[in-house]
Amino acid sequence: MVNVCLVYPWDPLGSKVGGVETFIKGFVEYAPADFQLDFVGLTSDRRSRPKLRIADLRLNGRRVRFLPLIAVRDENRRNCLPVSLRFTLALAFRRVRRPGAILVFNRIEPSLAFRGVSDPKIGFVHSDIPGQCAGEESEVLWSRFPRIYQRVERRAIEALDAVFTSSRNTLDLYQRRYGPAGARISFLPAWIDRSIFGPGSGDRPRARESLVAANPMWPGEEPWILFVGRLQAVKAPLLALAAFDRLRAARKAGAMFFVGAGNMAASLRREVRRRGLEGRVFLTGGRTQAELAPFYRAADVLLMTSRREATPRCVVEALGSGTPVVATDVGEVRRIVRPGETGEIVAGRSSDEIASALGRVLDGGAAYDPAACVRSVADFVPENVLAPVYARIRELDRRLRGFATADDPERNLAT
Repeated sequence: MVNVCLVYPWDPLGSKVGGVETFIKGFVEYAPADFQLDFVGLTSDRRSRPKLRIADLRLNGRRVRFLPLIAVRDENRRNCLPVSLRFTLALAFRRVRRPGAILVFNRIEPSLAFRGVSDPKIGFVHSDIPGQCAGEESEVLWSRFPRIYQRVERRAIEALDAVFTSSRNTLDLYQRRYGPAGARISFLPAWIDRSIFGPGSGDRPRARESLVAANPMWPGEEPWILFVGRLQAVKAPLLALAAFDRLRAARKAGAMFFVGAGNMAASLRREVRRRGLEGRVFLTGGRTQAELAPFYRAADVLLMTSRREATPRCVVEALGSGTPVVATDVGEVRRIVRPGETGEIVAGRSSDEIASALGRVLDGGAAYDPAACVRSVADFVPENVLAPVYARIRELDRRLRGFATADDPERNLAT
């Protein structure tokens, strides 16, 4: 049995949906059968999942032992005191330990609470770190203190046995910054879950009809533009709305759907009213992957206006569903979106440029072939993407067992 303990400030049964959360669910679902999984996180429901009480959960079909350290009311809202900081302090104060396990971190800060622990550690960095710390409209507190962040980062990275990142900008930075230690750092793209996302029958009108049947207020005869992501400044939902407004002004048709939750939901609704777009713009809130899949199949185009990304999962999922993409030129977008074939890439950040790109896709017809979209991400499946991660975990487990004594410690979560 390979013991793996995931450490991340999240409630696996809560309402927060995002790229990291989707990654963790996939990591759990596709983990080999002999992996025993523990999860140290937080609770958003004190009654059902009291903090500091271990519980057995079913997460994506797998049994996971869960220990929530702190409680939050709403995971989708950002607070003055970052949840990651509260969580890291709780890890250090409670001295959480999982003897004999491979520790897996999806933020590097919590790993600092385990610096004195000899058990192997793996870190995942899901962000474009150079862009994140640049400061421009960053939602990350560290962007205001880049030098402090670099010191924290160095202490964390040097203590990790392996690091995987979905951003080549981050990979290049780390390999320059950490020299020989950079050999422990690898690129890991996002993936698409084929059991959930795919073109279905390829009949976009029929996919749309099923959604409209359940939501009669949604227009079924007009082009659909889809936005998927957290409603936060870094995702630029207001820019997406402005671009749609330009597009609709020119065409007198079109509907836009924002799938996601976040701090900017209220301001986005106000802007929809100010622009007179009620009945044409719809905020659906957060959706599970299964609930999201029909939107990809029904939409004519996905619009991503992010200021920074690594490998944007929504882009991979849309393409895998046969839906072309209009995206800002960030992260790995240029490696997966082929202009004129699977979508368009917008170099600037003006609503006019984005609206023009949307128009090209909507008018392109067969040029933006759903089959070409699906082929573009054919290799982005979890079995391929996660294989080197699971192999590295096994390697670290063998090393751990090699150093273990006959008197192995009892393998229990402890606080």
